[in-house]
Amino acid sequence: MRVSFYLILIMKKFLAITIFATAILQPLFAQVTISGRIIDADSKRDLSSVSIIYPKNGVTYISAHDGTFSFSAEKQDTFFLFLPGYQTIRFSVSDSIAKDRYALFFTMEPLYAESKPVIIRPKKGLDKIEEDRKKLGETPRELDPPKIEPFTSPISAIYDLLSDDTRQKKKLRTQIIEDNRRKLFYSLFDFYRENKVVDIPEEYYDNFIDFMNLPIEFLKYNTDYEITKTVVEQYKRYARFSGIQK
Repeated sequence: MRVSFYLILIMKKFLAITIFATAILQPLFAQVTISGRIIDADSKRDLSSVSIIYPKNGVTYISAHDGTFSFSAEKQDTFFLFLPGYQTIRFSVSDSIAKDRYALFFTMEPLYAESKPVIIRPKKGLDKIEEDRKKLGETPRELDPPKIEPFTSPISAIYDLLSDDTRQKKKLRTQIIEDNRRKLFYSLFDFYRENKVVDIPEEYYDNFIDFMNLPIEFLKYNTDYEITKTVVEQYKRYARFSGIQK
């Protein structure tokens, strides 16, 4: 009789814990509606044709002509805003108060320096730039390629590697890596101008980056001296080639 009594107590506690856990976890996995509006950070104009990428399901939504979007998803999932020429935004509502609908507002920062008379960026020292250099090539875990298990059939492995989801993630990973490479160069060029190492006009930043065509491995594994020496030598060639210097 005593054993049965304790067994009933244990079962009641287990049931209470299960109910409590269900109440906590259920909102996380429930379908919610996520809507929003996206604008340009500088001009404040609505941004249409922005890709709202849902890596988990391999689905991409597109913002309308007025910069708005709306879709259903699970609350805990992560999403990305992608538009060529702008910094990619990663967002999630998993830490927000549980509710059925979320209305969001985003301002996307232009990535490129071209056609802008004044661009204000926080100045970075070499220590901070070196930290950023070491992180080049890193992307969010949500964009990792699928893991091929040892016992996965060859057909299934090929399907996973060629699926729309995998291609979309690869495209986004490539864009994020390239965005970070360019931002790293911007910081370097700002530092060089500030310290009078080489005065690269800001409106030429992107053309010069394309002219050098230096991979992230060059930035990630070389010393500050080697990088600076290469940039200075390349800029002398670029300045003559582009007509900046006669």
